[in-house]
This record gives sequence, C-alpha cells and structure tokens, in this order.
Amino acid sequence: MTRKIHDSRLALALLASLLFTAAGLQAQGKWTSTNSMNFARSGQTANLLLSGMVLVAGGENATGNVAQSELYNPSTGAWALTGNLNSARAAASAVVLP
Repeated sequence: MTRKIHDSRLALALLASLLFTAAGLQAQGKWTSTNSMNFARSGQTANLLLSGMVLVAGGENATGNVAQSELYNPSTGAWALTGNLNSARAAASAVVLP
C-alpha cells in the first residue's frame, strides 16, 4: 500500500510541476485546472517524454488493474488515449529511454 501511495504522489507531483512550467498557463505559482483523464486510476506510471508530453500507463481502479494508457499535452491541457498495455498492471515502473 505504501508503494502505491508513493507512486500516486509522484505522478501528482509531476503533473503539478508541468502545470507550473507549461507554456500559456497562468503566472508561476498559480494552480490551474486541467481536463480530466479518460479513465480514473491510481498506482499508475507517469513519465515526462522528450516531447514535453506526459505518458500515464496502467494503474488500478474500482474494478482492478487497468491496461489503458493516456498522453497529456500540457500546452493544451488535453488527455488523449493511446495504445493499451499488453497486460493490465498497477504499481509498475517505467523509464524513458533516449
């Protein structure tokens, strides 16, 4: 349980930092609302890609582990569905390779 809480906090911290630094958003130090993800989840992975977008994959919801992945575009605040994981999973690790 502790790992899942840590992973969720890390993902939220990553998204919060993107909201502060993304072009076209409110002045620094102000919180800004953004669009909701297509699928609610916790225990997901979140990786900042070289393009500046954030890939969120897997996690779990009330029905169990999920395989859906979504891309967040900080310049538009929009979430887009992308390819699913081959196997649904939560609390996994992911690394962006160069």
